[in-house]
Amino acid sequence: MSGEICLILTTVDDEDVAQRLARSLVDQRLAACVQMLPRMRSFYRWQGKTEEAGEFLLQIKTAAGQAGHVTSWLTRHHPYELPEIVRFDGSASAAYAAWISEAVTTPGQPS
Repeated sequence: MSGEICLILTTVDDEDVAQRLARSLVDQRLAACVQMLPRMRSFYRWQGKTEEAGEFLLQIKTAAGQAGHVTSWLTRHHPYELPEIVRFDGSASAAYAAWISEAVTTPGQPS
């Protein structure tokens, strides 16, 4: 493993919103890949009560240097009052990390 990458997780309760967020992140070159996992059940504490909701999990793969941009973008575009934005920094094979870096860098712009 040698290339630095970042995996960002977020959840939404609407499939159309999940697809829109995923496509926008890739189209805007903020993410190389976004995987949308099917509906799951989330149990959580919110405003003093235990809540339960059906949600879709987005796994957002980006370059380490783009993670702050992804987080800012999600904060602006996410429908939740308090969106889950969890970031994992890590490494990947050199070839995979290079693909991610190329996918999130606009041609002519430094990565």
